[in-house]
Amino acid sequence: MSKNPNNDFFLQSGNPEGGGVPFLPSAIASPSERRLRVAHPVAVSVACQSSEDFEAQSLDLVLRSLRTFQDANPFKQLVVGLSGGSTPGPLYAALRQTAIAHAERDKGQNSPASGQHSSGASSHLAIDFSRVSFFLVDERYVPPTHPKSNVRLVMEELFGQEVWSDQEAGGAMSFRPTAYSWPHPDFDFSFPDTSLPLEQCIKKYRESLSNLLWRHGGVDLLLLGMGDDGHIASIFPPLSTTQYEAATCPSTIVVHSTTDRFDVHDRISVTLQLLAGASRKVFLIKGESKLDTWFRMESSPEQSPLMFPAIEVINSGGSYVVSFPSIDDFSRRRRNANRLQLRTQSTLSMREMHHLSVIVFGASGDLAKRKTYPALFSLFCEGLLPPNVHIVGFARSKLELGEFWRQIAEHLTYGIVHLLLTSGDGYDDEVALKKLSHHLDTLEGLEGKNNRLFYLALPPQLFALNVRSIRKHCWALKGWNRVVVEKPFGRDSESSEKLSNELMEVLQEKEIYRIDHYLGKEMTLSIIALRFANVAFKHLFHRHNVRCVRITFKEDIGTKGRGGYFNSYGIIRDVMQNHMLQLLTLIAMEPPASLSDEDVRDEKVKVLKQMPPIKMEETILGQYTASLDGTQPGYLDAGKALEKRCTEIRIQLRPIAQSFYPEEDLSENELVIIVQPREAIYLKFYTKKPGLASGLQLTELDLSVMDRLQVDRLPDAYERLLLDVIKGDRQNFVRTDELREAWRIFTPLLRQIDEPGVKPEPYPYGSHGPESAYSFIQRFYSYHKEARYQWHAKH
Repeated sequence: MSKNPNNDFFLQSGNPEGGGVPFLPSAIASPSERRLRVAHPVAVSVACQSSEDFEAQSLDLVLRSLRTFQDANPFKQLVVGLSGGSTPGPLYAALRQTAIAHAERDKGQNSPASGQHSSGASSHLAIDFSRVSFFLVDERYVPPTHPKSNVRLVMEELFGQEVWSDQEAGGAMSFRPTAYSWPHPDFDFSFPDTSLPLEQCIKKYRESLSNLLWRHGGVDLLLLGMGDDGHIASIFPPLSTTQYEAATCPSTIVVHSTTDRFDVHDRISVTLQLLAGASRKVFLIKGESKLDTWFRMESSPEQSPLMFPAIEVINSGGSYVVSFPSIDDFSRRRRNANRLQLRTQSTLSMREMHHLSVIVFGASGDLAKRKTYPALFSLFCEGLLPPNVHIVGFARSKLELGEFWRQIAEHLTYGIVHLLLTSGDGYDDEVALKKLSHHLDTLEGLEGKNNRLFYLALPPQLFALNVRSIRKHCWALKGWNRVVVEKPFGRDSESSEKLSNELMEVLQEKEIYRIDHYLGKEMTLSIIALRFANVAFKHLFHRHNVRCVRITFKEDIGTKGRGGYFNSYGIIRDVMQNHMLQLLTLIAMEPPASLSDEDVRDEKVKVLKQMPPIKMEETILGQYTASLDGTQPGYLDAGKALEKRCTEIRIQLRPIAQSFYPEEDLSENELVIIVQPREAIYLKFYTKKPGLASGLQLTELDLSVMDRLQVDRLPDAYERLLLDVIKGDRQNFVRTDELREAWRIFTPLLRQIDEPGVKPEPYPYGSHGPESAYSFIQRFYSYHKEARYQWHAKH
């Protein structure tokens, strides 16, 4: 038995007397099996224009569902799960009236009704109600005569039976038919007998329901509601991980739950596992408050069944939602209201922020001109910076402001906001920094908070010197201070640790934002959503399914003016230890506890800690013939002056264990994520050749969103990351322990490469790289390249 801290929910797995559940119907698959077979989980919406229309549409969907199932299997006894509450009452009464009308029409016929009557209305569909069994999804532990008893609701509204307590039989539950009872007196209805002690009630209901499902092979149709708090059946969120595992355990179908939110504390409920296993689920959602909950569930960025248990049911497929007001209309109104609210909140939050000063050190450098200023100005022109923003450049160059504008203007797409340029003899020049501080105080004034973002577009050896001076002379006393530093964060473990220690002497971890611009790229940000928001991909990333992962970084240019940098650092330090390793952690990480910055970064660090240092024998070194830069290790595959420019992740799956097709040497399924130059995601798989031809055809399932959603422009990575700094979101920035582990992996290899006598393998400028690279990858990683297949981006 498990219980959460809020004392809201118990889950009791297995038989309370120690016995196991005697069956596991095929309709109740395990969560992993169920999710793997779902391609596009969604609840089909049935819109209603009035309360009467809601009842009519609900009845129509139920009748058509029953008719569909009976047509598909004329001899099967259908199993229908029923919910309680006020919403389904009129539906049950209408269903009883329909069954009575069917029975009256069928009197005198020699065989059960089949087909459809002439009117064509759903109420006239020929349904054999004698071949429908029912069970109760959940029940409050109250006497069966209690007004809030679900058993009483179903017996009165659906079956037309009066519920009474037989005092002579010790209070046992009894039923009396009324004049308009269900037309089949021997109806099959499984329910919890709440006249019994609680544990006995649960045990008896579990046995009864197990027997029902064993005889008839699983649940065909399920009628569900949703509470204002998001609960379905009697499963109340939020669920802990332990509670969720118990609710989806294949070995139990009935649980005891509790809640303090309603006046009836103890509940008996079927499990999420059983609900999700139904062939068709119909949610009946009526009223603004419940629609609001449904809207929050649909628009939730995490889409977690821990917060919305209905997601577990919807993700299994076959779900419908009948709503009044219409969910589509309600969602449209809510989104419009949310947009207005967001604009209002954004305006208020900007006012509350008061002043934001962005101080760029290294203001006349290449990085600041190409990336920092264009990103800041784009954010300003998009209205994403607060009104009282000041961008201040600090440089050692003695530039006039007009000359400075001329230099950066070619890199700007949008108009300009007021910018101040100041200079000093160095980044620790006390006189210049005091002057800068005075400028900032003048710009910001004395009222409100003065938030300051210090962007260090400087070589790493100047970080500590600059930060100590900033802290001494320019630190905001009212508001936050955040320091952004650019890679490289050292040359190896020792230099990186020294640099981190120097920064930590002056700053707190929460004040340091180490930028890796690959973490701001659209496809990089999409990896977490792809993996953890789509049940279809949940198990694709499992080691039992993945044959190999290849991450490739290629550039079709050489060092192009950065020869001095590459002679000192090389491509391992430039892209592999940071950009490519970050991509690898996002592919390999376990699901985080939440999407908070610390939870996500914790999981990335766990991946790095599992990686041993890279050895020389696991590496191919390459050098294009025109310069002394470039490496091409296997698995993480990077180089300059190659045949094309691209960064991509290829996740190649294992071959199927037994192929029924005669084709030989089939390439494996492969998920490809193209980070640049054109963002794309596609899955390579086989389908039948079209037309009269037989055999298999390799094609792709294109998951790219640029064309489908008609996105005109994606923000630059620096735009996104600078906005994250302003918002205080650190998820896409490198933490100190993350940096430490990354250098631990590469430092031994870098030391070996620096030893005398190590010679890289030359390759021609513009080629595919070292000739030995492909055979090397095959030897270690069994990467199967399909030379015949080419993916073409849509234009």
